[in-house]
Amino acid sequence: MKTTISIIMFLAGLSTMTGFSSCVSDEVKKLADEVPQQDNKGYFISLDGECGTEITDLSRAHWDEDEQNVPHFYWDSSYDEMKAFVFRNTAVLNYVTDNTYANVKITPKEDRLKCSMQITDGLSEVFQEGDVIWAVSPIRDIAGIENSSVKFTLPDSYDYTDGHQTKTYHLKNYVLMSGVGTVRNERASINFQIHPTIFRFKITNSDKDNLIVNSITFSGPFNNQAVLAYDEGESVTFSKTSEQYSIKVNISEGLTILPTESKYLYALVMPTELSDENVMFSITSNFGDKSQILVYSDVFQGKEGSADTGFKSNTYKTLNVAMKRTSVKLSGTTINGFGQGGDCDVSL
Repeated sequence: MKTTISIIMFLAGLSTMTGFSSCVSDEVKKLADEVPQQDNKGYFISLDGECGTEITDLSRAHWDEDEQNVPHFYWDSSYDEMKAFVFRNTAVLNYVTDNTYANVKITPKEDRLKCSMQITDGLSEVFQEGDVIWAVSPIRDIAGIENSSVKFTLPDSYDYTDGHQTKTYHLKNYVLMSGVGTVRNERASINFQIHPTIFRFKITNSDKDNLIVNSITFSGPFNNQAVLAYDEGESVTFSKTSEQYSIKVNISEGLTILPTESKYLYALVMPTELSDENVMFSITSNFGDKSQILVYSDVFQGKEGSADTGFKSNTYKTLNVAMKRTSVKLSGTTINGFGQGGDCDVSL
């Protein structure tokens, strides 16, 4: 099927201010107090995200399901999870900290479908027409930053706790997203894109007794690493750190599923081109440990005559698993693309 790419647009107002002194106006002082910079030096940019009226909009956040089990995206408060770089032509500019990156503070609006964004350090020189702002999230470990590139690796497994505040809380530190925007007339529009594929397992209890799931694993020659770079444009390269990568979820204290009922478990994988490769599905539960070796094209056959050639960014795949004490049956798969995000216009 044709993949739908989802994009949210954030429009920014620019404030080109140098270090503050006692003779500046009250208005400038007020703005300075609102900017969480280190020493009030440099040039600052404010970003205000006023999108998100559609539940399909993407964000730096986590998911929760609606009554139809459709994932939505919500913004979370954060201070050090998004990094912003500024480029002039192909040269990356320094902030007053002498770093080429700065934290971006995220403050959700009341409905959490919108947010305001603030780069926390001043740029060492004034923003110019045509400068490019490149933002990447979630990046806390700066060891993955080298010059104007970022390396990001998914974990070996996810630890899920049933009854947590959301069903996807265990994924929020791994929802890799990035976006670029160009300064035009003292404003910048940053278009974000989420890079991994969301993977969810729909586990159905087809037995007469309660099912307690302890872990699920889907293994294959999957990509689990991404390298993002900027050089006259953003590039994203996906790769694997080993021949086999497992999309694995461990469930603390087990996930109880009543007879005839279904529950979802979520994981992530980087985009991977696949066709006839072998993949393996495994599950551990009170019904015993079960596994199957399958051919990828037999599991994901695509829709509407279009071949399914692997995992794509900005999509989520559902693997339906029917469990009995005596067997495990893959009952079908679905592939869904997210809708287009809305546009907005905010002038500061």
